Amino acid sequence: MSIFSERLRSLRSIRGQTQKELGKLVGKSRETICKYEIGDREPDLNALDELAKYFGVTTDYILGRTDEPAFPDKKTYKNPYNHLREFETHLKDRKFLQYIKLAVRIKDNDLDFESIEKMVNNMIKFKNKISSNSK
Repeated sequence: MSIFSERLRSLRSIRGQTQKELGKLVGKSRETICKYEIGDREPDLNALDELAKYFGVTTDYILGRTDEPAFPDKKTYKNPYNHLREFETHLKDRKFLQYIKLAVRIKDNDLDFESIEKMVNNMIKFKNKISSNSK
């Protein structure tokens, strides 16, 4: 699987969207998005540009050329999902992903970041406590 495939799947999952929903938003079919995510198909330049714009990341990030998703001029563009990078290890935990999706939906509904950050940090503490108790 390519870095592009992994990053596309991750970006879509963070937003809590289905392949069909993403496809509709960027003018592609669910099948095309699926093929991008499993690495059977690469996007053309227009599709790559649309995906990067939609997720608010650079094409270099989505292609794996850099690990910095935001545009260099942060005054021009502010990616509302950059704060999730600090929770990256927890994003890889499928059991925890549902909680991150909830936090993103709360953020999308204009709740302040401090409330979400507090909630996510409490969930991390709870998860770590459960993990240490089960050992």
